Amino acid sequence: MAKCYSGAAGGLNAADKAQLVPGNLLSGVSINSGGVHVTGGIPRKAAATYTPGTSDQVLAAGQYLEDEQTIQGDANLVAENIMAGVSIFGVTGAQQRGYEVVAVGYYGVCRRTDSSGNDVQSGQWYGWVDTTYGSMVTEGGIGGYNNASMSWTCVAEGTYRIKGYRFSPTRSGVQTMSKGQTVSFTGIQGSGIVGSAVSSGCFTIERLV
Repeated sequence: MAKCYSGAAGGLNAADKAQLVPGNLLSGVSINSGGVHVTGGIPRKAAATYTPGTSDQVLAAGQYLEDEQTIQGDANLVAENIMAGVSIFGVTGAQQRGYEVVAVGYYGVCRRTDSSGNDVQSGQWYGWVDTTYGSMVTEGGIGGYNNASMSWTCVAEGTYRIKGYRFSPTRSGVQTMSKGQTVSFTGIQGSGIVGSAVSSGCFTIERLV
């Protein structure tokens, strides 16, 4: 509700009257004195709570803060919860980056000599892939270790680490991969595989997170 204050005519000198302007009075306050009528123009700011975000929230100048203004904090804003090299509201992260597995592949081949003395091989390959980052066929039959072949295609650009054991990749080690790039793996015969024996190999693809 607006408040109105009245005074006797001539109760204010010239200097006082000069101060009776809306910018010197709160909104909702009116003064009548010495023939001068002024309604306040300073806006009032009620209690408010501010949640930090990605952009600044500006509390405009020229307001009267009637109640508490609360800027929220968060107990989770600590270095251990922030990636190393990143600063959030002055807190520098300490969480080190690492790799997560996004694809694996494996093949197994049985090698034997049949009744006619012929070298016979047969086997299977399997795989698993996180389709958020790549795609590949995950199962198939093979006639020998050197026929074991799998391909992974990147669908999310990033830094990847590629390893193979008896499964030779066309790219290996840490690689920056773009969408659509492919890594192919070919089986390698293990040393000492003779007669009736089994040869196997595997690979992993990890993504830097």
